[in-house]
Amino acid sequence: MVKEVTLSTILTQLSEQYPTLPAAVTLKTALLSLGVRFDPLLAEAAKTALPDFRAHTLPDGTSVQIPYLMILEGGSLVRLRCREDSPFTLVRDGDAFRLLDEGEPVVRFTFAIVRPGTAGIRRMALLWMRAA
Repeated sequence: MVKEVTLSTILTQLSEQYPTLPAAVTLKTALLSLGVRFDPLLAEAAKTALPDFRAHTLPDGTSVQIPYLMILEGGSLVRLRCREDSPFTLVRDGDAFRLLDEGEPVVRFTFAIVRPGTAGIRRMALLWMRAA
């Protein structure tokens, strides 16, 4: 569950439209629908994170690997999707990242990482199945 969500722009609109939904559900729905704007930090994070099964294509046609799964503060899992017109961006926040909505802080998160050996792969498959 997301600890505290600062509601702004799209999150405010969604929470006003669906006031009975928990903030975590609103946030996950918005992220799955609108994605996160690509930032070079994503390509850097992909070097150690569980990779997406397909590369993200930049507007200039360049393909870059991005992480597959965001782990939000509180433990919620969200598949990362990138869209260049997304209101969501990210910044580095210590050893993690912070999601921003039109520049306003929303939630802190990390990416699921690849662990050596098959035990790590099985663990990520279980996490993925729980998130689905």
